[in-house]
Amino acid sequence: MGGNEETSLYWSCDSIDAMTSNRSYRKAHDFDYCYQEIKNNLGKMYDPIIGQYVLDHWEEIISVIKISR
Repeated sequence: MGGNEETSLYWSCDSIDAMTSNRSYRKAHDFDYCYQEIKNNLGKMYDPIIGQYVLDHWEEIISVIKISR
């Protein structure tokens, strides 16, 4: 994995964390909202290959997030 792919993967993970965490200006979104947001923005805000990888491995990713919280 090259630098651009690593950056895209980091951006995707950071985005999931940001959307599913409470902020001072809004409550956390649920994981379904987050999934749709990534899906709807593939090729725009998210690298299409890395974003699709994230969506394909969604259950694994959110299980790790749930354990870590």
